Amino acid sequence: MNCKYCQSPNIIKFGTHTTADGVEIQRYFCNDCKRKFVPDTLPKMQIPVNQVAAAVSMYYEGLSLNEIKRIIKQIYNKDVSDFGIYIWVERFTKDAIKITDHLDSCNGTLSGRRSGDTFYRENGERLDADTNGARNVLARLYDSEIGRWTPYKEVKSILLKRTECYRLKLLNQDSSCSQLGLSTESELPEFIC
Repeated sequence: MNCKYCQSPNIIKFGTHTTADGVEIQRYFCNDCKRKFVPDTLPKMQIPVNQVAAAVSMYYEGLSLNEIKRIIKQIYNKDVSDFGIYIWVERFTKDAIKITDHLDSCNGTLSGRRSGDTFYRENGERLDADTNGARNVLARLYDSEIGRWTPYKEVKSILLKRTECYRLKLLNQDSSCSQLGLSTESELPEFIC
């Protein structure tokens, strides 16, 4: 196990924490960054990743905040405010937008830019920005390297490698650069494109 803040393996057990429903959770201390943490939670959050992921997923499936709150209570026996759920959605939507603002859905590279309601491709072509973003979200469902909850920095690193590879292929058709799991319109199922 590594520290969830600095990824250091230099950690020690640091007592337990008892939740409101009586469950004891092991806490850890990182000797490198001097922070305490509970595994399987997101930084600066005490709620487990799977619960946050479920709530955000339900929100984007169209459920109301009150419905999500009720379902979280039923499944995880956890009382969460509807405002708390909204904060989760806001936090993780901002991370997603950071990436999709430059991600071209036609070639899967960080080679475009969004300005208002328009997405400008590298070749000058214009797309509707929301349609481009929706295609990018759908493309992630079929991406072998990027999962639904892959951290922002890791996603950005993968996309930068793909962009560099794509540009090298344009310059040199004999490049040994593989596609690195590139998701383009031609690789997606027909119902998406």
